[in-house]
Amino acid sequence: MPCAPVLAQAKERIQIDFKYPISQGTVFLCLPDSKYYEKQAPGIKSAELKGLVTFQNNVCYGVKTSDFLPDISALKLLPHERISSLTVDGATIDDSNADIIADFKNLRRLSVEGTDLTDKSVARFIKAMPNLEWLALGHTDIDGSCLPYLKTLKNLKGLRLDGNQLKPQFIAEIAKCPQLVTLEIEKCKLTDEHVKELANAKSIRTLFISDNQSITDRSAPYLRAMPNLKELRLHGTKFTKDGVLSLKPLKLIYVKIDPSLAEGKVGAELKAKLSPTKITTYTETKNAFSIYKELVE
Repeated sequence: MPCAPVLAQAKERIQIDFKYPISQGTVFLCLPDSKYYEKQAPGIKSAELKGLVTFQNNVCYGVKTSDFLPDISALKLLPHERISSLTVDGATIDDSNADIIADFKNLRRLSVEGTDLTDKSVARFIKAMPNLEWLALGHTDIDGSCLPYLKTLKNLKGLRLDGNQLKPQFIAEIAKCPQLVTLEIEKCKLTDEHVKELANAKSIRTLFISDNQSITDRSAPYLRAMPNLKELRLHGTKFTKDGVLSLKPLKLIYVKIDPSLAEGKVGAELKAKLSPTKITTYTETKNAFSIYKELVE
C-alpha cells in the first residue's frame, strides 16, 4: 500500500497525502442538519481521494469509494473520528478485510452494497457503530443472522436489504427497531407471513417490498396495520386491483405497482378511487451489482 503521511496537523485541520496514482473515491462535507439518508448535502463540493486532502477539525465528512474499488486500503488513511458517512458499494470487501470498515466508529450512515460481506462482519459493524441512522446491505452475502443486533441501534431510521437470501426466522427482528422509518426489502423471497411480521414496525413510513412474488392480497390487512405508512412499492408481487384498492384507508402519498394494473380501465379506476394517492409504475431495470456479479461469478 502506498504510504500517505500526515504532512501538516494544526489545531483546526489535518492534511493527508494520498499517494495513489488514481483517485480512490471522493470526500465531502456532511452538514450537521443533513437528513440521515443524504449522501452529500446540496451545493457542497467533493474532493478526490488523491494527492493532498485537507480535513478540518470539528467537521464531519462523508466518503464514497470509486465504483468496484479493488483495494480499500486507502480508507485506513482517513481521520476515522471525522467520518460520519461511508459508502463502499461494489468494492472488494469480505470478512477478511472488514476490520478496515469496523474502525469507523462514528458513522451515521454506512452502505456496503454489492460486497461479499456476511452476517459476521455486519454484526461487528452494528456493535461498533452505535450512532448508525442508515444502513444499506443490499446484494451482500448475509442470511439475516445479523438482524437481531439491529435493535441496539436506537437511532436507526433507514435499512436496505434488497437482493439477499434472508432466512425467514430473522425477518421479525426488523420490526424491533424502534425508530425505523424506511425499509427496502425487495427481491428477498418474502411471503405474506413475512409482511405480517413486518407490520409490527409501526414507525415505518416508506416500505419497498417489490419483486417478492409470493406476496399477495393477503398482505393488505397487515399493511393497513401500519398507521404511518405513506410510500409503498408493490410491483413484482401478486397484488391485484382489489388488493391495491383495499389500501385506501392508509391515505398513501404514492404506491408503485405493475403496469398491467396502472394502465387502461383498471388503472383509471385505481387512480380515481385512490386519489389523491399517486399511482406510479415500474420499468424493469437491473441492479448494477446484480449485473456485476453475473459477470464475475
